[in-house]
Amino acid sequence: MRGDLLTVAFNKNLYRLVLNGNGTAVTSKDVLMGQVAEVPLDVTTQGDGDIFPGTIWAVDWSQKNANRIVVMEPSDY
Repeated sequence: MRGDLLTVAFNKNLYRLVLNGNGTAVTSKDVLMGQVAEVPLDVTTQGDGDIFPGTIWAVDWSQKNANRIVVMEPSDY
């Protein structure tokens, strides 16, 4: 996933956007996970050299879920 973009949308999906070699156009868009949050606002990741490597973090700005942070771990972690 190095060089790809991750984004969350108000439809509650987490998307992976694969870019072309120049990084100027999206060549594919896939749903990595559905129902990530009630009201997803932002997403960030941790690299291999960071604490909690390979994790994806999303902000859920929802009164129903008490404004939580959702953490997704790689399956091989």
